Amino acid sequence: MKDEDRNDVSCPHVSVVIPTTGKRQNLLARAINSADAPGYDVEVIVVVNGNDASAFQLPCLNFNGTVRVIRLESSGVSNARNCGLDAAKGLLVRFLDDDDYLLPEFTVKQYALALESGVSIVSGRIKILDESGACYGVSPQIGESDPYCDLLSASMVVLPLAHVYKASSIKCLRWDVRKNNAEDVDWLHRVARDQEQAWRAIDEIVGVWYQHSDINRLSYVFVNNEATKVSAEAILETNKVLRESGRATLLRESAAALGLWRCAHKAFYLSPIYWTKIKKISMMLDKEIVNQFPLYRELSLFGITPIFIDWLMIPKRFLNNCWRMVTWRALRVAHVRRF
Repeated sequence: MKDEDRNDVSCPHVSVVIPTTGKRQNLLARAINSADAPGYDVEVIVVVNGNDASAFQLPCLNFNGTVRVIRLESSGVSNARNCGLDAAKGLLVRFLDDDDYLLPEFTVKQYALALESGVSIVSGRIKILDESGACYGVSPQIGESDPYCDLLSASMVVLPLAHVYKASSIKCLRWDVRKNNAEDVDWLHRVARDQEQAWRAIDEIVGVWYQHSDINRLSYVFVNNEATKVSAEAILETNKVLRESGRATLLRESAAALGLWRCAHKAFYLSPIYWTKIKKISMMLDKEIVNQFPLYRELSLFGITPIFIDWLMIPKRFLNNCWRMVTWRALRVAHVRRF
């Protein structure tokens, strides 16, 4: 591992950790430049991981802060983020993928709130843009009353660029290098479980989740069963820890029930036995959870149980998924992920 400093700052306000393979120089340059925050000392830690790390060169930049490059022979985005977190010197830390970018006019509001209030996390909103500049949605604002409910209900934007952390609140935590799916969901739940985090949100769009023509970056309309399982297991573990630590509330339990139900509903046809178990747990946490979904509520009036409805709908959902796969293979139609 090699660490190179440019314009070293001993204790900046913010450390922005950007993992990269170094293959998307134009996008990386945009990500680094977007980390500028007028009025704040910002260091960017570029963690280059993979076989080409030794040959990496920084692209031409317009960034005014410190740029540090760390080279790793081992690959993996979670490993790179852990390395960047270890190296971060800032009072605040945030993670940014090399193809996404921040909006400095609004990230400064995050930094001001985090530094002045001393809270552990400040979250903002994210929008999705494609190469033509078309917008595919904006994430909802996180509830100020209890962000834990948004996290447990699977309604929170978990993308790393949305959140800025007080460094001391996460320095002992680690991204799970074993997870290749939904590692950002797992990370945010780890942060929430570690301690009762003082968590605030701002109603500002702080970054862009960029959807581009790199086939490895575009998301299609196929449900990722493994990623959805990671989300469900994270909700279960967080709810368990909250109970054991005396931090559970009725609202949080109900939110966990809703989050589990949403995960199960999305991927039920892919692993029906597993998701049947999850739905039963959801109903044990909150027996009224089905009333939030009109289809289940209406059919239950005729004595049809919600889980039986899901089993009946397996063929339809499976055929819908097959049709999406056929049209994608035949027409190469990419589907951008939406909020």
